[in-house]
Amino acid sequence: MLVDKQLLACCEAIAPGLNEVGVMLAANPLQHLLMQDLDRPLVMTSGNLNGCPPALTNDRALQDLAGIADGWLLHNREIVQRMDDSVLRASGEMLRRSGAFVPDALPLPPGFDAVPSLLCLGADLKNTFCLVRGGEAILSQHLGDLGDDDALGQWQQALNALQDLWQFIPEGVVTDAHPGYRSTLLGEQMSYPHYRVLHHHAHAAACLAEHGWPRDGGDVIALVLDGIGQGENGALWGGECLRVNYRRSDRLGGLPAVALPGGDLAARQPWRNLLAQWQAFVPEWQTLPEADALRDKPWQPLAGRSRGG
Repeated sequence: MLVDKQLLACCEAIAPGLNEVGVMLAANPLQHLLMQDLDRPLVMTSGNLNGCPPALTNDRALQDLAGIADGWLLHNREIVQRMDDSVLRASGEMLRRSGAFVPDALPLPPGFDAVPSLLCLGADLKNTFCLVRGGEAILSQHLGDLGDDDALGQWQQALNALQDLWQFIPEGVVTDAHPGYRSTLLGEQMSYPHYRVLHHHAHAAACLAEHGWPRDGGDVIALVLDGIGQGENGALWGGECLRVNYRRSDRLGGLPAVALPGGDLAARQPWRNLLAQWQAFVPEWQTLPEADALRDKPWQPLAGRSRGG
């Protein structure tokens, strides 16, 4: 559960640079034992390096975390399925649906009971996949960045496990329209009809489903303020105004296109997008106090490239 960091007396090393901190009750026997002899909170984190999935075996943990951990408490029970903690705001808004919620099915709006069984593979960053069948959506846990080989292997394991659990046989596979995503390439290798969906259309359609919009409910105007995603004619979109329904989308407008240093790399390094926007629209941006955000970044070689397109 995320709460305002200012409400808690905690050091800056906890969730550095963020204005919220996650709090939780003891959730397993070991945590309950630790809390029996303490009258103060404990700081806990998952067993992984930044940007990498949690280690699933003792050997991998000993290898990957040797430079971080000072002691080890190991177990002889194997982790069969990776499951990160779910993350919610104090208001109840779900940010990451994982432990305690997966693999429960979610009801879809009226009209989706007639849709064929679809395996939806998601995008490469912050990935989840989804099984659609009989008017329900079965979402996977949060699986992270599929650019990491370990995460991709865990993704494949989770995909097989969830299909076996629900005895799910797809009639089609749906992927992001981006041709370079690993999830898209894996979908192309499957022996099912393959459907590609524009990234921002998928976000808008998910929002419609979340709010119960019927499958035949007609068009809505969607303002999709997501990050970079594949748009029409190979363009990268970000910040789009669309007229959408579940079947199609028409782009009405969006933020002006700018040269993006590093292409998709800007999704992992947002300072590149910041540099591109400043270069395009803010004269003398280097004199701004906010320019300190780029002080430790290799922006100088990219600045000329952005200016030249």
